[in-house]
Parts: sequence; C-alpha cells; structure tokens
Amino acid sequence: MAYALRPLTMDDIADVTRIYNHYVAHTTISFHIAPRTVEEMAAALLGLKEPFAAYALTESGKWIGYCALVPFSGREAYSITAELSLYLEPTVRGKGYGQAMLDFLEQEAGDKGLVSLTARVCGENTASIALFEKNGYKRAGFYEKIGYKFGRLLDVVAYQKIIGTR
Repeated sequence: MAYALRPLTMDDIADVTRIYNHYVAHTTISFHIAPRTVEEMAAALLGLKEPFAAYALTESGKWIGYCALVPFSGREAYSITAELSLYLEPTVRGKGYGQAMLDFLEQEAGDKGLVSLTARVCGENTASIALFEKNGYKRAGFYEKIGYKFGRLLDVVAYQKIIGTR
C-alpha cells in the first residue's frame, strides 16, 4: 500500500463532498439525510483550528479518502478531546486504509497534545465498530433509537480511547 496522508486543501473539497454524499445517500454511516454542498464541507473541514485538522488520503497520487480530528464540543474544557471521522472511496473499503488513517490520526492527536479521542458509530456499521474495538477503543455509551433514516430507527455506539495525559 503506497499511500500518503496530507493536510486537506480546497482542491480536495469536491472529492470530499462526493464521497461524503455517497454515504449520505446510500448508508447509515452518516446521519445526514440531505446531501452536503461543497461550501458546507469546506466550512466544516477547512475552518478547523489547531489542534484539530482534516487530511486527504492518496495512493500513488490518486485521491481515495479523508479523515479528520474535529472538536468533540465547542466548550473550552473539551479542547483536549477530538472526535474522529474517517471516510473512504467505497471501492477501497476493507483494504486496510481505515487502519492506516486511524493510526495516523492517533499519532497526530498525540503529537498535538490531545488526551482523549472519541467516535460515534451507527450500530449497523460493524466494520467501524470492529476497527475501533480492535484498536483499544472502549465503548463509552449507547444511544438507542436516536436516529431515523431510510425508514428505520437507528442506534449509535460511542467509543473513546485515552491517548495522553495533562
């Protein structure tokens, strides 16, 4: 796997939006129901302030996904905690890129002095649940029937991993 991760730029936002909207339209991985615009995705991912950031994943120069450390909450005391987001081109899922992105985000978060990482995963998303559990994330919460998409009530599982200290 000859992949690279680099900071996300405006040149990446069309691909980010296309991939994200695939998950909006076809899966319960995203709880958005309406497609996001390029402007919305740019505002959400390019406007992140340190220690938070978004990254493009490429393989042999071809864009194949993105990941991000986003604020867990806007309240200041939560500034030591990031929520993870990982999205891949559907054709490259199951090939180890999720693990590569997770390893990268954990290293970046640790280097930036973050203490805690979180993830919220739809209960149907068994691949992401397996990835987080395999990497030492502990189940920190369970929200039953918290979302409604495609005519179904959906659960969300919250995960957390402590990666540092203050």
